Amino acid sequence: MRQFALDCGVNPSTLSRIVNMKTSGACTDELIQKVAQNSDPESGITFEILMDANGKVPRRMTGKYTSKEFEATEKSITDIIFKELEDRGYRTSILEGENKHNALNYRYRTDWVISTDANSDSGEMEIWEFEIWHTMLEKNSVAHTVMKLRQKFLMVLGLYYVGTMNPKKMSFVLTNREVYDRMVETLENIKFKDVFSLILVNLDENKVEEEYVFPLVGRPNVGTVFTPIEDVESKAEEDTVEESESDWEQKLFDI
Repeated sequence: MRQFALDCGVNPSTLSRIVNMKTSGACTDELIQKVAQNSDPESGITFEILMDANGKVPRRMTGKYTSKEFEATEKSITDIIFKELEDRGYRTSILEGENKHNALNYRYRTDWVISTDANSDSGEMEIWEFEIWHTMLEKNSVAHTVMKLRQKFLMVLGLYYVGTMNPKKMSFVLTNREVYDRMVETLENIKFKDVFSLILVNLDENKVEEEYVFPLVGRPNVGTVFTPIEDVESKAEEDTVEESESDWEQKLFDI
């Protein structure tokens, strides 16, 4: 049960209370979603079955997400980030099975991991891992979501401390502007030894809207890799103009 709770990102005592029917009410939609996602595929357990068992109204009457829709949304988020990196000329490849970590002899998996030169000054391919927090549930208050996100952040910091996790960069991806702003406001002045960031993805416009990279301890801060595309294109044009002017100066000198 402890391992399953860790896979779901919840405290083992929470699942224990549910199993022993010591809860005061129905489970949250978020918890039901996590349990459904991490259940054995051969168990036959689905998001809909768990929602029904908790007395929830079926999706056709509420318009809420199903498990497949959640997975599709997560895929949309990773596709957006991948394209944003490619559009800026970074080399990027998805790493399968590289997201598992030992958390005090229990497994912890990040949602997505890539190898990219986006965070390297020397052009080397380095590991970048992501935790995706798509706030899709209407009942989740911003304060509750921020609290849960801070707890996950602390757990990840613990893995860095014991040395079982050490990618070049770790990012928490959000799709809710209010949650993103609250997280930045709450953690804004905290410095870390490793590179962490918060990324805001706009699903309506299919783009990375913003990235906040936390300041570092004892070394220069790192900026966002998601610089405006216009800046990249403008720089290329400026380089072309400078090169052309340099060529003309050389020709005039030769004459």
